Amino acid sequence: MDNEARQARAALQQIAEAEAAARRHGQNNGVIPLVWGLTVFTALLGFDVLPRLAADPDLGLLLAAGLLSVLPVGAGAWTNTYRRRLPVQPRAVERPRLYFWWGLYHAAVVCGGMGIGFALAHVLGRRCFLPGTMTLIGLVDAAPLLYVGWQQRKAQGVAR
Repeated sequence: MDNEARQARAALQQIAEAEAAARRHGQNNGVIPLVWGLTVFTALLGFDVLPRLAADPDLGLLLAAGLLSVLPVGAGAWTNTYRRRLPVQPRAVERPRLYFWWGLYHAAVVCGGMGIGFALAHVLGRRCFLPGTMTLIGLVDAAPLLYVGWQQRKAQGVAR
């Protein structure tokens, strides 16, 4: 009887370890929303930083537009590669609607933020946005993805 109890405990321990590994290495570990949140923030940050760093502001805007084009493509390629390389691939992703609702939120934040930025620039008599406008829009835009990714990481016991 004592031997059976020991074997049962060992089997339960193996099951618990396998469940923890599946959570840690599954698609719902929070890495993908964190990467996409940082991608969005970095792309919009480029619209504040690059025009001020470039010798010609128009060249800076072209560089920022290029960054805005290249970063999501790179993040998409990375996401597909990351998902395929995970040892645990569930049939259904836990949060499929996250990106749909975030897409609507993204459109509203970017359009609304740029509208407010244009209005402030007009009221203040400026030709362009105030410094930091696109960075603030990027931070507000990326916040939900960063929050969801961080919460998923905490739920898996990876982040503290």
